[in-house]
Amino acid sequence: MTSGVITGLGTDFPTGWTGIAEPTMFPSQTSLPRYSYGAAGAITPNGGIHFLNGTSALAMTLAVPTTLQDGEELIIIGNGKAAHTVTFATAMGDGGANLDVATFAAGGQLCMRLFAANGIWVWGGGAVLAGTQTNNTVTFA
Repeated sequence: MTSGVITGLGTDFPTGWTGIAEPTMFPSQTSLPRYSYGAAGAITPNGGIHFLNGTSALAMTLAVPTTLQDGEELIIIGNGKAAHTVTFATAMGDGGANLDVATFAAGGQLCMRLFAANGIWVWGGGAVLAGTQTNNTVTFA
């Protein structure tokens, strides 16, 4: 008994295979899409790496993910040039008013890792959230 298996890159097929990671020559390199923002506005609510590159503070917003996005990873990286903010449409982790605005401290590059789960962005790690490293924190209010 044999199985019919079709192999190839997503670009080999007429409709492409979106959402399926293709192997890379260097597996340590990420295959997540990258986005860059130099002005205040909305962060594309799709999985990927999102760079906040403003030289003055960027006021960003992040819409809730759909339940079809469950499991997607969204990483936000602040360039450390200013205290960028990200306002969540629904508080991070559905945690209420104390978790609806994230502020990236100026003075050091920082990241915030989120996952979509049940239509909410959930904390997945990133910068130091407590301690004495005040230039390396993402705080929520």
